[in-house]
Amino acid sequence: MNSFKALSKNYSCHVLQALACVLFVSAASSFALQAPIKSDPVFDPKKPTTIAWDLHHVLVTTTPSNSWQTFVNYPQKWDAVKNPLLLLKTTILVWRWAYGKASERLWNKTFGPSPEGNAEIVSVEEFVRAGEYYNNSAYAQWVKAIINAQMPMPGMSQLLQDLKAANRDPEIQMHIASNIGTLIFEDLKTNAAHKDVQEQILKYIDLEKSHAVTFYPNKENRTAIIKKPNIKFFQQYLANAQLDPKSRNVIFIDNSQKNVDAAKQAGMIGILFKNTDQIRTELEAKGLLNPRSAVQPPQTPIPLEQETIYSE
Repeated sequence: MNSFKALSKNYSCHVLQALACVLFVSAASSFALQAPIKSDPVFDPKKPTTIAWDLHHVLVTTTPSNSWQTFVNYPQKWDAVKNPLLLLKTTILVWRWAYGKASERLWNKTFGPSPEGNAEIVSVEEFVRAGEYYNNSAYAQWVKAIINAQMPMPGMSQLLQDLKAANRDPEIQMHIASNIGTLIFEDLKTNAAHKDVQEQILKYIDLEKSHAVTFYPNKENRTAIIKKPNIKFFQQYLANAQLDPKSRNVIFIDNSQKNVDAAKQAGMIGILFKNTDQIRTELEAKGLLNPRSAVQPPQTPIPLEQETIYSE
């Protein structure tokens, strides 16, 4: 009996030691993943400037009622849901998205944000790709319509117009750097249903050098995603747009603090978006905008990091 107790006690000690080792290794891995701390890049008025804008809740916005009306009033919704395999795939994607969000929150609360982000969080682009895989264009277009049920952020069209008219030499470049998928972004750029966004926002943006979510096959031959706040997202953007933060000011504006912090690690100047007036004030302070002669009424701040499936 005594030997059994001793064996049990010894076994329990080993289990506790193993658990302690696992927690230590997890914590150490987290710190190892963190990018080295750098001083924040400083704006230099003598350098040319590029502004990379987040899209959702910065350049454009929506309301729950607007998204719901698009969901309900879509004319081909019954054609979109007629394939049971596609519905099963949709259910799996929704559960993966919910699991990814929950695990990311738990990880961030325990160890702090990872510079790699959470690749397990589903991008809404995967819903579109599922529709195309099952040859259901009605489903794919339905997803695009819901996600792109956007309107210009109040005051943003005028701000972009003023940036273009600021007579800076050289002219300020403006791009989009968003977690929107390439298929959904293409729909936003070309579909006549989004005319307001195209004419009031996108016409001021260099769309050729803008950057969206990238999909690639990983070592398990599954689809992997590079998206904010993964620092590789910003490195890809800088490389594709042929931008060097050492020779020019590259400003990134986003409503998510973790995305802003990741952009800074990539050498960009990060600004957290709260509302259009706040951004205007910060750009005026940098000499990128001419001060307004008339004071505009204050805008209602936009809640940071709104929890939608398409804003991350």
